[in-house]
Amino acid sequence: AELQLCQAEACRGAFNAMLDTVFDASCVCDASGTVLSPTPHLEQLLGLAPSTPTEDLCAKTATLAGAEGMGLRGADITALAATPNEVDRARDFLSAVKGSRIAQRIPLSFRVQGGGDVEVVVSGIRMASGADDHDGGARLFLGFQAIDGAAGLAYRGATAPGAAAWNGELAEKLV
Repeated sequence: AELQLCQAEACRGAFNAMLDTVFDASCVCDASGTVLSPTPHLEQLLGLAPSTPTEDLCAKTATLAGAEGMGLRGADITALAATPNEVDRARDFLSAVKGSRIAQRIPLSFRVQGGGDVEVVVSGIRMASGADDHDGGARLFLGFQAIDGAAGLAYRGATAPGAAAWNGELAEKLV
């Protein structure tokens, strides 16, 4: 049992290091795009503070995820895309990710609170069946890489405390 715990801790550490170097931000969402677990980096990338109501960011998002400490949790990530065409592309992307066990990638634009857009490459993969919702719905891991634009450049120069702790929580769910 102690050996298994040590192996799990080593795996968790490797997973944390990978997330921190591969993606600028990440989240776990359900197949419809409802954010279940965002990193502080994702909120920062979109110009949100953890207690900012997401319905102010995008009128299409009906969910107010602005309860203290909630941030993007409960928001529709697809509705935060920059244009109606990008919303449709994001929804098609989530559908493709849900239907495959192979990682998918797509460039998308998201609206940044306070003005402007951020261009990102989103990588997505359906998580193992043990991570599916109790009702059989899939959980998806999405990784975001900012690729250009003022918001992306500003983000790359910033830091978000707490990301390592969040990644550790995610790794515990995956191990």
